[in-house]
Amino acid sequence: MLLAATVPSACAVLAAGIFLDDFPDLSGTLVNVSLFLLLLAAFKPAVRRSTSLWLLGTVFAAVFIYANQLKIGVLGAPILASDGPAGLALLKVLSGWRMAVTCLCLLGIAIALVIAVRPRAGRFYLLTLPVLVAFGLVAGAQKLHAGLIWLIPSGADEGNLSLSQRHGELAFLLYDFAVFRGESSDIPTAAQVSELLAGVKLPDRSSPTFVKRNVYLVLLESVWDPRALGYYQFSRDPFDPRFRDALVRSGDSGVLVPGFGGGTANAEFEVLCGLSAPQVTIMFERMRKNMPCLPRVLRESGYLTTASHPYDAGFWNRDHAYPLLGFKRYFPINSFELDDMDGAFLADESAFRQVLQRLSSEVASDSPPTFNYIVSLSSHYPYDRNADRRPDRVHVLPESKELSQFANAVSYTTEAFMDFVESVHARDPDAIVAGFGDHAPALGAQPDPYKLSGLSFNRKSDRERSAIALSLTPALIIDGRRGPLSFGTVPLRALPELVLSALGPGSPTLPTSAVDSLLSHRWDVRMFNGQMLARSEDGWRVCANEQSNRAACNEARRTRVALDILRRDLGRGHQYSLRMLNAANYERAVSMSQDRRFGDCELRVDDWGPKSTTQNTQFNASSDGTNSLWFRVEARRGKPTIEIGNEQADLTIGSTIASSGFNDPEFVKRPGKHEVRWTCQDGSSGLIGTFTVLPAADSQAMLALGPTPPKDRCNATVIDYGPKRVSAGKPFNVQPDGRSAIWIKVAPKSGNFRLVVAGEPLQFTHAGQIVSLLSQGALEKALSRPGQVDLEFRCDGVLAASASIEVSTALIGER
Repeated sequence: MLLAATVPSACAVLAAGIFLDDFPDLSGTLVNVSLFLLLLAAFKPAVRRSTSLWLLGTVFAAVFIYANQLKIGVLGAPILASDGPAGLALLKVLSGWRMAVTCLCLLGIAIALVIAVRPRAGRFYLLTLPVLVAFGLVAGAQKLHAGLIWLIPSGADEGNLSLSQRHGELAFLLYDFAVFRGESSDIPTAAQVSELLAGVKLPDRSSPTFVKRNVYLVLLESVWDPRALGYYQFSRDPFDPRFRDALVRSGDSGVLVPGFGGGTANAEFEVLCGLSAPQVTIMFERMRKNMPCLPRVLRESGYLTTASHPYDAGFWNRDHAYPLLGFKRYFPINSFELDDMDGAFLADESAFRQVLQRLSSEVASDSPPTFNYIVSLSSHYPYDRNADRRPDRVHVLPESKELSQFANAVSYTTEAFMDFVESVHARDPDAIVAGFGDHAPALGAQPDPYKLSGLSFNRKSDRERSAIALSLTPALIIDGRRGPLSFGTVPLRALPELVLSALGPGSPTLPTSAVDSLLSHRWDVRMFNGQMLARSEDGWRVCANEQSNRAACNEARRTRVALDILRRDLGRGHQYSLRMLNAANYERAVSMSQDRRFGDCELRVDDWGPKSTTQNTQFNASSDGTNSLWFRVEARRGKPTIEIGNEQADLTIGSTIASSGFNDPEFVKRPGKHEVRWTCQDGSSGLIGTFTVLPAADSQAMLALGPTPPKDRCNATVIDYGPKRVSAGKPFNVQPDGRSAIWIKVAPKSGNFRLVVAGEPLQFTHAGQIVSLLSQGALEKALSRPGQVDLEFRCDGVLAASASIEVSTALIGER
């Protein structure tokens, strides 16, 4: 049993050191092994053989040592109790190989556990022992979370990462679960709130007398300055020049956000409510009460408050949380035309354009002032992009695939945002437009761009600099004709009050701003990834139980506790603070409408093919034996599948061309016309067209489908193709097998040609008017060098047509 715990743990430690370049702390590993031994001892009487203990030990070590170090390397935080719901949310975002790998890993762990814990015949009752041990550990953690648990002080300021490494992930996870449960169950009492607000000075709540200007607040997904990664050089500034110029004119103002690599909804909560988000859960998932947030305050002042978020309405519980914040209207993905997609997300240019079109259609002389909150998405992980419309323009040295994808995504997002700002001010010069990044991006761990640039949570010497650099994102408040405002570096929750103050004298305030009279250092504390940052005379510092900055950290600790009480009382508690702040009117519920002009799942195509075949004859056959249809996609929502008769096939989309492969289809054996439909799990479906299967001997029917070129005659005319521009050596339109794909639309009578590059013939598929080919041999070599690649259509050695692809690169200079 000892070996079953120690050997897999040692292997996991070595694997983390070799593959992740990150050895776990010895002290934490010893605690992990001790707890593994306890759990294995509980399982031993029930399991069939010693190999089951080895399997359990391997699973424990893989999850709590190796996977924990992997998460630290990618997201800068250990495995947390809140990762359960967060992981489910992530699965909704992942697609392709990332989804496949994640599902395979989870399935492998589940199968291993089922095999390992299968008890001996007649001894199922013995499984109650490990269940009781696990229950005892969890219950004990909850009971002790206010004091000590496994030598971990519940109020520790050193951060979750340090706690996990020093005390072992399994012990830390028990502690974190207790804190997670406490966030939901610890409701502040009237006495606690009264003590907090004793002596508060209430602001004047008479009717506001300010000039009601339109306000736009934009969350810029994952926007963070890549130039902070000093190990790398960029061919150009990843930020749009206008965005960079606005930042410079603002004095490089920025906000300190609550999380790293994700947790967008908590950033939303802070920027909309002016309160600190919880570190152990997503606030939108826990909210139960109407809150005095920015949308509600402006709504009470006569504003039409609107939220636009072009993704699933219920993601992170937004459809429930937004009305509690005071929004009157909500435009989720169902209200947007999906006319330009970057992977799974609507391109920011399209999202901003559609928001402006909607506003233009609503303008009237008696229209109320508007507060428009917009969430951008096309720079969301994994930073997929429609390379045909938005080719690479930022190149990175040394090469880093994910960093390059991120830098280019940020380039296009900041460009779209500044285009939006200019469009707003062209029609409304006095409007206030604010934008901010919600968190720094996840950039992978092989290699880790952050660690190479000296920003590492694992190295103690780097932690303070890393925490400050990775919590800081760019932020702008562009005050109409006055231009960008300068406000320094503040916690994100300060932004709504800065926006309100920009409205001028007599503007409304958040009711919670009254605590400024009690908490003079309200803006001098920031919880980030489980670490507490405090502002002192020499700037922002991390409080980690050391002697330095003791006064600033003690004040920050007092402020943090007070803000936590305020958040829990307002979000889930009895809202005693509203009555004590003379703001009981915010308890009243308000309604929110939700625009759902489009369905959750649909498919629209401009063209498709092939549309016929001969009985028992394959069509557009692939190397894996599947028979494929191609589709030129106009719009797609959800995950539609293609259906012919009773047979279904998944739809794979790359840019605007999709394909659906049928394995040994039965319908080709039945002559006649077969409907081709798209279908969705919600029951929605639509007709695409009719696929004709001709009897083997029916040549007249074949002729009726239209003229085709004689078998001995070659013809080729190119109508369109894509991509037209690529970056040297960079993948594009990546297919499931990892190869890049090119499509070419040819004239109807084209056929019997050879496709050649640099004198070498290429393998390709010709179905209907679409020629498709994958990167291969001479083509792949040609695309790896800057220049022009000519795809030549040849008939008997004579050039009949060509399609030229520009292969570009750039000299990477000093930034």
